[in-house]
Amino acid sequence: MHVGAKQATQNRAIIIDDFVEMAHFLRDLCAASGFQSTLYERATDLDAETFAAADVLFLDLSLPDVDGVQLMRRLGSNRCRTPIILISGHAGCILSAAASAGREDGLNILGTLHKPFSIAEFEALIKTVAGHTDVEEAGPLVTPEAFQAALEQNRIEPYFQSKIDLRRLEVAGFEALARLRLDDGQVLLPDQFIPTAAEFGLGDVLTDRMLILSLDAWRDWSARGADWTLSVNIPVSRLADVQFPDRLEELADLWSIDRRKLILEITETEL
Repeated sequence: MHVGAKQATQNRAIIIDDFVEMAHFLRDLCAASGFQSTLYERATDLDAETFAAADVLFLDLSLPDVDGVQLMRRLGSNRCRTPIILISGHAGCILSAAASAGREDGLNILGTLHKPFSIAEFEALIKTVAGHTDVEEAGPLVTPEAFQAALEQNRIEPYFQSKIDLRRLEVAGFEALARLRLDDGQVLLPDQFIPTAAEFGLGDVLTDRMLILSLDAWRDWSARGADWTLSVNIPVSRLADVQFPDRLEELADLWSIDRRKLILEITETEL
């Protein structure tokens, strides 16, 4: 019993989100991972000591009293080293930009969760904290050999994020987001395996794999009568490949995709 009480004291999470249902959902997920959570709807209710005492901070970017980016600047000026997980329902590029800004301010940004997120995505991040691993000190989570094995065993998967036409209030298309599934079922986010792919010359292989898997899904949608766009992330380096346009043309022909429906998005971390 004493050990359990100590564990609860060591693993403390702060959740700042004015959306009560989401805050309670995060609290339940944290509890299942061995974290005791304190919920706040307003960031002004906390002081520097409270932030420093936590083992992880979940921060929603849209708060009623202060902008999430402004709060991160304040935490950076106070040299806060608590691991931070940013959460938001805004576009993924906004989350990525906020995470980059936080790291530039010296914060320990562990990762991001885009609402709605899956339990697997939450667990992939919280396990890093539960293992008492600091992001800056941790080595790459995926070795080149493990990444190659994931490719060979078809454990690179596209997760599709919907894009909504706000004028018509209907789904207009989907963006393919790369995920890597480990042997034990754990799902890794791009930040945990794409740097390995890029460093060891496997980035083009990953891009081609995501294109093929995404086009497979698009063909299934079209066969069912859906008229959606498909967005796929492409690294800047791939655009410098003079053979890449021909490769795209070949894939578009093989999958009979309307070129106007295929959208290439430049990987945000390379801009």
